[in-house]
Amino acid sequence: MAIVDLSLTSDELAESISASVATVVNRLSIQPKEHVYVIGNAADFDEFCVPVIELLKAKTAACLWPRTSRSRAFPNMNDVIFVQEYIEPVPNGACVVMVQSVLLLWEEAIAMVTRVLQNVRPNRIVIGACLGSRKVENRVKDYLQNRYDVKVQVISEEYLPDDESGLEFEHRAFDLLDDRPKKVFPNMPEWVLSKMLGQDFDPSPETGPDPSGPTSGSGGANIPPKPPVDDRKLRQSSLHSINREQIEKEDEDRDQDGPDVDADDKYRPPTPGRW
Repeated sequence: MAIVDLSLTSDELAESISASVATVVNRLSIQPKEHVYVIGNAADFDEFCVPVIELLKAKTAACLWPRTSRSRAFPNMNDVIFVQEYIEPVPNGACVVMVQSVLLLWEEAIAMVTRVLQNVRPNRIVIGACLGSRKVENRVKDYLQNRYDVKVQVISEEYLPDDESGLEFEHRAFDLLDDRPKKVFPNMPEWVLSKMLGQDFDPSPETGPDPSGPTSGSGGANIPPKPPVDDRKLRQSSLHSINREQIEKEDEDRDQDGPDVDADDKYRPPTPGRW
């Protein structure tokens, strides 16, 4: 059975991708003493990239949110833009490992690696995927070797037939993997969110919130639960607020009309002045 099978459900595809991580990592031939830096795609970061980070014990990584589409200016090419990014500093001489479950666009792979590295020169570059393309592998390898003058290795467990559209297949695979009911905003990998919050990522399943709130044993402050709201005080506060608003409005109306004048005074002739 293929690793990336579009007939699977979202959960089944995620499990299939995660199950292939060990095989892909073994083929990357990472040396124990190498300083590994991992680059991943937000579309499959938690399912594919995070297990790689844990297996390789990488301390730094980058997550990119690429958007790919058919180029209008160049019919035989694809456009790549990044709608969001999380990039940790890349140390010089690092072994840069880019992993993506479905990697079928050479423009995307090159854009992601060069976006992260900029002018940093790594020791070598390794790219691994569950499903790839031989044409993509050759083009990515040639470009990165010429630009950074380092050894580049690109491997895939499976290959897409040449007659299929890599752009359409990749879009369908990542859409299937994203099981959110509404996809208005870009997805946020849990690993990246934990990093942004300054917390350690915990891959264990969620057990639900603790009704008693965070405690000192869980790493947070011992915060007592909020007391129940008194409905009588709430109503009194609301009435007080309403009365205050009415008084303020009456004062504003009075200021606009001018100072208070007695009705009889409006028609009383003015008092003659003294000479």
